[in-house]
Amino acid sequence: MGQFDPYLPLSVIYLTTPTEDGTGRAGINVGVGARYYLENQIPASFQVTTQQLRSHSQNVTGIASLYWTF
Repeated sequence: MGQFDPYLPLSVIYLTTPTEDGTGRAGINVGVGARYYLENQIPASFQVTTQQLRSHSQNVTGIASLYWTF
């Protein structure tokens, strides 16, 4: 879509070590993100993800970044 690139991140997580606080070890990260190319070598991005289906725990994470490739 030109310089704008939306995406939907989806990942399954499983913690390999047991938790000490009673939260579950498995979950799914679901999110929404977008990249915008200021120039061919400078993409800016923003992404928000939430962790779901993990017992007794829910996290929301926001990430913003600006890259310069050469």
